[in-house]
Amino acid sequence: MPETGERREVGASIGLFDAGGANVNSVTYGGEAMTQVVTQGAIGTTGLKRDYVLVDPPSGNNNLVVNASAAIDEAVLAISGWTDVDQTTPAANPSTQNGNGNTSTAHTATLSEGDVLIGSIYTFSGDAHSITPSDNQTAEREATDGDESGFAQQYSTDGTMNWTMTDTPDWQSTAFRLIHDGGEVVAGQSPRSMHHRRMLGMS
Repeated sequence: MPETGERREVGASIGLFDAGGANVNSVTYGGEAMTQVVTQGAIGTTGLKRDYVLVDPPSGNNNLVVNASAAIDEAVLAISGWTDVDQTTPAANPSTQNGNGNTSTAHTATLSEGDVLIGSIYTFSGDAHSITPSDNQTAEREATDGDESGFAQQYSTDGTMNWTMTDTPDWQSTAFRLIHDGGEVVAGQSPRSMHHRRMLGMS
């Protein structure tokens, strides 16, 4: 994904629950290495979130493979494809926020016409909870498991990104700007999500 179109890009957001000190060693899509968007720390004491992009990805059906440094309890991810994205700056103005509570810290960016702000949040706590994006955000992908961890990925065209939660979980959010090149940034093939338990690598 995306299989057709020009100036293509794939983005992947990965959340590791009960990582226990494990880290993400590498992420590949169709055998090609993806690039981490921004340096990210831990979420609380055991959570981890990472975001990656790849420009000009292989077309057709491909595996997304996440290699961790050690076995972890569970992982969730979302992957999305885009076309007409600037290939020299695939993740402009990246930012990351950490916190604990029922409202995330807002991400903001100045967008030109045709740009998109894409963001994601990973949460976990000891209780079941849900994530609600702000009204300005389009639900690109939500992969919550309804239990201790939650995950959501959205995009907006007005330059703001924020979420609220029903509980007070630990959370980390990330956002970056997709710069248009050739009209406006558009979503490619339908986004996908996965939820794995007890994993070392994922595809």
